[in-house]
Parts: sequence; C-alpha cells; structure tokens
Amino acid sequence: MVTALSLGLNGNAITLSCELWARMKAADPMLADARPATAQALRRVLEADRSEGLAPLTFAVVHPMSSHNYQLRYWLASADIDPDRDVRLIVVPPARMLANLKARRIAGYCVGAPWSQSAVADGIGHIPITGYELWHNAPEKVLGVSGAWAESYPITHRALIRALIRACHWLDEPGNRARITALVVSPTCVDCDAEPLPASYAGQLTRHVGAATEHQPDHLVFARHQANFPWRSHALWFMGQMQRWGQLHGATDIHAAAWDVYRPDIYREVAQSLGLSAPLIDLKTEGEHATIWQCPGSELLLGPDLFFDGGRFDPADTQPVLHGRAETMPLQGDN
Repeated sequence: MVTALSLGLNGNAITLSCELWARMKAADPMLADARPATAQALRRVLEADRSEGLAPLTFAVVHPMSSHNYQLRYWLASADIDPDRDVRLIVVPPARMLANLKARRIAGYCVGAPWSQSAVADGIGHIPITGYELWHNAPEKVLGVSGAWAESYPITHRALIRALIRACHWLDEPGNRARITALVVSPTCVDCDAEPLPASYAGQLTRHVGAATEHQPDHLVFARHQANFPWRSHALWFMGQMQRWGQLHGATDIHAAAWDVYRPDIYREVAQSLGLSAPLIDLKTEGEHATIWQCPGSELLLGPDLFFDGGRFDPADTQPVLHGRAETMPLQGDN
C-alpha cells in the first residue's frame, strides 16, 4: 500500500454511559472530573466490580486496527488498566454505537464525530476526553492505495491527491463546513442526525446534558497545521502500538514499512504543483509542543502535539513501545 496523504487530524472522542460516569464520580469525584481526564476513576470502578466477581465492562471501537482502538487502549493503559484483561473490547460500526449504548451492551466507546456528541444529545453519554485532548493533532484518516495501482497510474494517483488536498483546504475555510451537512447526513454517507453536526464542525463540545459548551477549535482539522502531510513518524507510532498490543510481531522492521508505505515525496510533488509549501523533514517528535511551533528547516507552522498524560514519542527511539505488553499493573485482586 502507498499512503501519500493524511485526510485530517483529530475528530474522535471517548464516550461513557451516564451510568458508568456516575459510578466513576461516586468512586472519586475529583478524578472523574479532572482535566485532562484520566481513567483512574474507571480503574476504581473495575476494581470494585472484580472484588464482587462481576464480569469486565465492555467497550467498543470501530475496528481492531483503527486509531479509535489505539486511543482507547492508550487512555486505559495510562491508568494501569490492561485493555485485553481488565475490560472487554468489541468491534461495533459507528452508526450502531448509540443503539448498543442504549441497550447497555457496552459501557462506552471511542468513535469519530458526530457519534459522541449524538450520545450526549440523546442523554445517554458523557465525554470524558476527546481525541484532541488525548493527543493534540493526532492523525485520523489517510488515503491509501495499492502500490501496484500507484505505480501503474501515477498521473491519476497524483490527481486524486491534488483533489483531496484542495477539498481539505476548502473545508477549513470558515463557513464551508456548514454547507456539506446535508451531504454528510444522507443515507448514502454517514446517515446520521443533522443536529449534532454543526457543533462538531465548529468545535463546540458539550460533555453531558446540562454541561456548559466548550470550544475546541481543533476538534476537527482538515488542512491547518500541515494536516495533510504523511509523517513517517505517525506511521511508526501506530505500528509501535500494534506491536505493543500483539497485533504485529515485535521483530517486524517498522521503519522499513514506514518508508515503503508513507510517501512524503509524492505529497511534496503534488503540493508544489498547487503552490503549497510542505515540510522538508519526514519525522517529528510528538509530545513536546503545547503551542504552535515552527517546523525545522522551513517557516511552516505546526500545531501543538501534547499527549494528555505527558508522554513523549521520539521516532528515533521506539524501543519503549516496541517490546512486550503494556506497562500496566494488575488490578487489585489479581495474582
């Protein structure tokens, strides 16, 4: 596969049932309402359930190898919760998340907009942390094509990238997002309720019914902060998570894979044809910048990149996440 374009940053959120959130607040109000939100209060709920011999709570993601899966796992593991032992993770299509939450088949989920805000609007969900809060300006979707197709149809491939770059820049212009709401809510697209979309597009976040509206201007980013550039360091982070959770063999050469699949050279070529500048580097460290910062080697400005737990990812030193299981401690009562 060849990836030469990121389609945007952020957009996801972790949503918990109102029942679970109430239990977390009862377990420790300060932890449950902390900002940035951690899963420490959830850990206390899980400990209480385990002491009573109850089954682990079930959470949903949209795919085993999705950004939603790795973000939810990162959030849980930061509180010493093992996602493969202390909870149960299942796959549910985005459009079915609300129905499963209402039916109490799941206690929470990680999904893209607008499904978290829809749960709040329906009075059944609480948003403890958004994808942006978890990792500022994390990559979300990418354009991927087979290497054989990209090689056979280079002109078409570049034309597709060019069209998508232009579309992303159009979407980041004030007022344009509201114009596509009717398209997005149609049955042939996302097939969702139109009411939460304008707020999601505008970065207006309501965590639960009755809460004050918060403004997160980077909740959905389509072009700003060099959002479309295919950073090879992003590929390394995701493959490191795959290795961390046993989805990819630890001996896999993830650097070789990142260089084969992620093609910033193609992106630079297309960007230049559009009169756009692009980063001159392929890798960047994550978790160091709380504000806008200048990309090395150019005058381009990049967005904040902090992790909610103060973590740091250096693509030159991926050893901490490449080997072994999560650095989590067993819940109380484990042997």
